[in-house]
Amino acid sequence: MAQEHNSGLNPSTRIGMLNTVINHEKVSSYRETAWPPRSYSSMAEILGNEAGLAIYRRFATLNAQNLLYLQSELINLEAELKKLVLDDSSSDDEQRRVFQSDIGALKSAPADATAGKQWRKILEIRVKLKEYNDALLQHSHLYQLPEANSHDLRVLREWYGDPDLGALFLPLPEGNAWNEEMTKDLVALSVRKTDGDVFTRWITEKIMPKYHQKIGYKLRKTTANGIYDYRDSKFNSTANTISIILSSLIPPASIFALYYVNHTPVRLGLIMIFSAILAACLAIFTAARRVEIFAATVALASVQVVFIGTNNGGSTVP
Repeated sequence: MAQEHNSGLNPSTRIGMLNTVINHEKVSSYRETAWPPRSYSSMAEILGNEAGLAIYRRFATLNAQNLLYLQSELINLEAELKKLVLDDSSSDDEQRRVFQSDIGALKSAPADATAGKQWRKILEIRVKLKEYNDALLQHSHLYQLPEANSHDLRVLREWYGDPDLGALFLPLPEGNAWNEEMTKDLVALSVRKTDGDVFTRWITEKIMPKYHQKIGYKLRKTTANGIYDYRDSKFNSTANTISIILSSLIPPASIFALYYVNHTPVRLGLIMIFSAILAACLAIFTAARRVEIFAATVALASVQVVFIGTNNGGSTVP
């Protein structure tokens, strides 16, 4: 069994992708029966089995530098090809002069002769161009990967720095891969399976860690890797339920308020207030686009204006 550690870190506060929380006692004992702690294997098991913790360097600077090198090589090759084209087109050799309009003659020129230089250069450029295009597209795809979630990254850093688990086992500079200064260069291979609205993110990143620290860890069991797993689908359901309830209450609430108000300026003020409330709810509880929020608020305001136009006086309670 692993010895008890005194890292001072509270496992119940560690929330990451899918709201995972590392349980150190179970992880430590589990590691001794599977992979040795403080090793590539133990770390690979964590990164491989917990999708949200699959966080790696993008190496943006190195990739950009590589692209610059390839680009420079191609620029020089392009200049060399232009010179060869001019030399062939102005040559006294009739066979070389037709290279610009006869691909067959260009390809059939003796490879070891002066006439074959242009085609050899084209083949050289073709290889380098493919390498450059592949690197360019790969670099573009790297920038489409999501940035590492701050909570997932915190879990990984705490695992790596824990005496019983990672314990900073990688030698420098390898061990700097997840340091604070590398944060902007880190990407996640998986994203949270949430609707992406503000409310759901607030629940998963702020409320759930506190809930788990106080109650959740007593009610849930860990996975084989010693991870508490809270599925994002449940947070989506909660956010969807709240948004549906609010969307059904705001329009009738606005009409109800307008019905009991007779003063026109106050009514117009209420239209503005309820439109702002609807817009705020859509922005917080849904992932609606700006144009969709604008359309919804306009529709609500239109309904309220129509109501005012058809109901000039409020009702009084007997």
